[in-house]
Order: sequence, then structure tokens, then C-alpha cells
Amino acid sequence: MFKQILIIVIIFFSLISCLENFEKLPEKYRSDENLLKQIKPNSKIEYWQIDYVTGFSPDKIFSNGNLNLIKEIQFPKNHNLGGFFTECQPLHCNYRILYIENNKWNFVQDKDELKKFIGKIDNEYEAFLIARINNYNIDSKSNGNGFEKTDYGYKLKVMVYNSCPETKQSFIVTVDKKGKLNKLTDLGYYLQSGDCIIY
Repeated sequence: MFKQILIIVIIFFSLISCLENFEKLPEKYRSDENLLKQIKPNSKIEYWQIDYVTGFSPDKIFSNGNLNLIKEIQFPKNHNLGGFFTECQPLHCNYRILYIENNKWNFVQDKDELKKFIGKIDNEYEAFLIARINNYNIDSKSNGNGFEKTDYGYKLKVMVYNSCPETKQSFIVTVDKKGKLNKLTDLGYYLQSGDCIIY
């Protein structure tokens, strides 16, 4: 009896997965930089920019809004260069967002602040950013790259990457319109090698 129920459950989930219609995120949007550029901040934000910080050197890589405000509103002298999505081992690099709201400069320098800045989920790029905040990655292969718009927000196919031993594990997660992520299904490993990738 238990085996029959198990077989029915497996067939049911197989049929559901066949009905899912995931669209692949194009290659040019898979990088953190290009995902960040697709954020649609709330209407009260008059100007915002993305900086890529390497060591002690911030470079503005994107800006949007009223450029005149940069000259009018004094930039704070004491600010740190911390940010999110830290990389570049053994060196240090990260992203940060600066924005003007209510005639004041504000900084987005960690994942919680980034989630707050994104706010309501307006598109698939913001949904993938929520997945990135929760330590999921986007792959070139469809096992770890897909999205489907739903009534509640988005269903995403993402992956978790480990470098030693190198593995890629596929997951289906949901991101609702308020930015809450739920892990839905563990689809298992689609890459398992004995190699260690050292950065």
C-alpha cells in the first residue's frame, strides 16, 4: 500500500513539473551588475546610482534620476565603502547603492538594505536578486536558470554552487510580490565532480 502511494506521489510531481513553463534568463542579465540595473525603486527616490568598489576605490557604474541633485545636495564626508555581494578573493570588491530621498543621501550596503531598496517585486530581475540575497546563484544551464510569472509573484529555478568539491544543486523557489522567498523543491545535483576550484 505504501509503495503504491509513493508511486502516485512521484507521478503527480512529475506531471506538475512537466506543466511548468520556465523561461530562461538571458545571459546578459545573469550578472549581479545587470540585475541591479533593472531595479525599479519606489517613486520617492529622486536619484540613485550603483558603485562597484574595489579595495578603496568606488566606481560609479550606473545612475538614474535627477543628476542636478548631485550638485545641490552635499555628499556626506564620512562614509564607508562596505557593500553587498562581496567577491574578489583574496582582494575585496563589492557593490553598493547610493540614493537621494527627501533631499538626503542614503546608502545600501548590505543584503537587508538591498531587499528594502528593491521593495515590491516589479520584474523577474528583482525576483532573481531576492534569490541572490538568499545565497542562490543563476547558471547558464536550465537546471539552475529559469523563471515563471505567477499570480503571487515569481517561481524561479536557481542553483547552489560549491567549489570544493565542485557541485551544482538545482532548486525551485518562489518569490512573492513583497520579496519573501520560499524554497519549494530540491531538484538534486546536476553537477558533481571531484575537482576543487581554488580562487
